[in-house]
Amino acid sequence: MKVLIDANLPRRAFVHGLEGHDVRPAQWEGLAEYENGDLQMEAERRGFGVLVTKDEDMPVEEASQGRPDPRLPVIVLPVGNDMACPVGTGIPEVRRIIETGQLSKEYVRIGSPAHSPPP
Repeated sequence: MKVLIDANLPRRAFVHGLEGHDVRPAQWEGLAEYENGDLQMEAERRGFGVLVTKDEDMPVEEASQGRPDPRLPVIVLPVGNDMACPVGTGIPEVRRIIETGQLSKEYVRIGSPAHSPPP
């Protein structure tokens, strides 16, 4: 699967931790300056299958706002504000979500009881 890693995550850990997938950091794609919905729309336009971020404010946009369905799934990791924060425990969960078909949901927050979208 083609996976976009947001600029707010340590890219090396994901490139190595998600071997077997086409993992591309936002910086490599020229998308590091894009934010939230703009990043999501551009990643979708470029054929990514999922966006991985730590931005819990990533908006869940509705089709009624001009967004076509299906929309790009987002996986949110609760890794805090420290770029050096160990994310190794989250990477296997990202892999599991991708490989078990849980991406049918638009928004998956790792670490939440139900992996559900924010209120």
